[in-house]
Amino acid sequence: MNYLVPESFFPPSPNRRGMNNPSKRSSKLMALIQKSVIITGKDALAEEFDVSITTIERWIREGIPRESGDDLAPWRFHRGKVSKWRREHHSHD
Repeated sequence: MNYLVPESFFPPSPNRRGMNNPSKRSSKLMALIQKSVIITGKDALAEEFDVSITTIERWIREGIPRESGDDLAPWRFHRGKVSKWRREHHSHD
């Protein structure tokens, strides 16, 4: 799978007064990354959500949220937005 995670999604260093709990920082970071990952390609999206390419093509016709793409990566999806859209429109899938 192709994931692009902007550097801005990594939390700043802890302040000097005390370290945050590393396990809490780690779990918060993982949750943030999971919600913020860009998935490139219909096949990668199908694999991520454990559905067929046919299902992804149907979702595209139904208005699944997409990120702007280019000639090299025309199909780009924000994982968090797709998850939310899927819960709202296809909770049975």
